[in-house]
Amino acid sequence: MRICIVNPFFHPYIGGIEEHIRAIGTRLSKRDEVHVITSLLPGTQAFEVVDGMQVHRLPSLFLKIYTPPATATWGVGKRIADISPDILHAHHRWSPEYARAVRGFVGKIPIVLTWHNDFGEGVGWQRPFSLLNDVLFRQYLARRCARIICISEYVRGRLIERGIRAELLRVIHNGVEIQPYSDLEEDFVLYVGRLVQTKGLDVLAKAMKGVRSTLVVCGKGPSSHILKGLPNVKLAGHVAEEEKHKLLARCKFLVLPSRIESFGLVLLEAMAHGKPVVATRVGGVPEVVGDAGILVEPGDSRQLRDAMNSLLSDDGLRRELGKKAWARASILSWDRTASEVLEVYREVLMSR
Repeated sequence: MRICIVNPFFHPYIGGIEEHIRAIGTRLSKRDEVHVITSLLPGTQAFEVVDGMQVHRLPSLFLKIYTPPATATWGVGKRIADISPDILHAHHRWSPEYARAVRGFVGKIPIVLTWHNDFGEGVGWQRPFSLLNDVLFRQYLARRCARIICISEYVRGRLIERGIRAELLRVIHNGVEIQPYSDLEEDFVLYVGRLVQTKGLDVLAKAMKGVRSTLVVCGKGPSSHILKGLPNVKLAGHVAEEEKHKLLARCKFLVLPSRIESFGLVLLEAMAHGKPVVATRVGGVPEVVGDAGILVEPGDSRQLRDAMNSLLSDDGLRRELGKKAWARASILSWDRTASEVLEVYREVLMSR
């Protein structure tokens, strides 16, 4: 089978969608031919093989108005045609150039779309643009796909609410690389993610004024100023994957106070190290966390503060939730995810 994955960003850019693509593509390339079409990032090569995947990077324009930047890439449709895949798999909804290129193959190549984020995700001035984009994308491309993979039951429900036919939808949760269980602990709490409004960083900043520990913040974005200057907050900026996993293995727990979250992959990454989590009861987060952490209402800094202090002050509770976290992560592996994605491909090809 020849598979073509299309997304504006890929390695070495690291984000949730990019990690998903690399984890799945690496596994699928062991038996199938996998191509990735993406943007030519500064310092990267126009073509290379990454973990068995043939990566085609095309000339692009980047507009840094958000994280990740808005992207336009030239030649996507032509490169898809040159590859002539059996399956075309799209992952991104915010680049008209990519959507237009993929739509050009409707009726010619089976198209699978993975819907990674909430419908109309965005806050402030970005909210109406995000909603408009998703309405247009739904009409323009999503309804024409052979299948839409939803990363959580929450996302599936949101798409059904907006008129996407249920028979097109398949729920396949994200996965994780299983790590050795870590009983190491240093006196800090960890946040990992983009520093943007949807992550609830203003709520976290208020909560930290009453939390009896240090918060290490890994990530970059336009909302970094919200946490800057707080005496018990350390801004580490972007950290390499190896360093991120060292921090996950040594923290007391991970905190993710998102207002909007379709899944919360970093929660699963922390759980894979045997670390409990404190997160908000939004979107797909309850599906990820289960009984392996403490969930609070979004926007409530007092609840968040109390949950964090409760976990900091109770060694036994942290150990108990940590063991549950590791056990839960162990059944949500990337191997399982890749196998289920492959089944969707086969289902689509057999139904032609």
